Amino acid sequence: MNTTLKESAQVFPLLLILAIIVILLDGLSIFNVIDLSRLNFVSYYDMPKPAAHGKEAYSLEPSSDHVALRFDDHNYDITSDHDWESIFPSNGNDYHVSMYRQLACLDTIRRAHLILYARQSNTSETPLLLKEAQWCFGYLRQIILCNADTTLEPSVRVYDLDDVFLQDATGLGEYHRCYDWTRIRHIEIPLSNSLDTGT
Repeated sequence: MNTTLKESAQVFPLLLILAIIVILLDGLSIFNVIDLSRLNFVSYYDMPKPAAHGKEAYSLEPSSDHVALRFDDHNYDITSDHDWESIFPSNGNDYHVSMYRQLACLDTIRRAHLILYARQSNTSETPLLLKEAQWCFGYLRQIILCNADTTLEPSVRVYDLDDVFLQDATGLGEYHRCYDWTRIRHIEIPLSNSLDTGT
């Protein structure tokens, strides 16, 4: 294995972990917990709907804050580009729904993982690592879909490696309506202490 490939293989797990953290904490201020109730959010559901044939357009607004979803592993195999592409809407706009951008980031990491896997698939650990990665990608996809972040993110100009203009979104600088992840920490610490002491 050449030096560049070895370095890529060593850096990829760190990039994967960083990308997962960014996806899961997208829009949260780590240094300052914001009182979200005082902020005005603009989500897909808050946008004015254009009239269709003189009637108000259909709104996709969910009927309640939470729904029960049950996931299985029959679709979205880590190697199935078709399944992953089916998640995304086909139209491009000046705004992007955060959930789709988060899934697109996960899909990019998935494809990069497969490219690296193909380059170093001569080790005995590879099949187990690929299966474990498949479980992780499925799990992260479920998390993103369960959170269904509808924050609208403005398009930014990005260019691919061939200097072709693309519309994309970064999620940076936009407030997202999120669960207060610090509450989990407050519950987890006493729970883990009681499990350690047996009380």
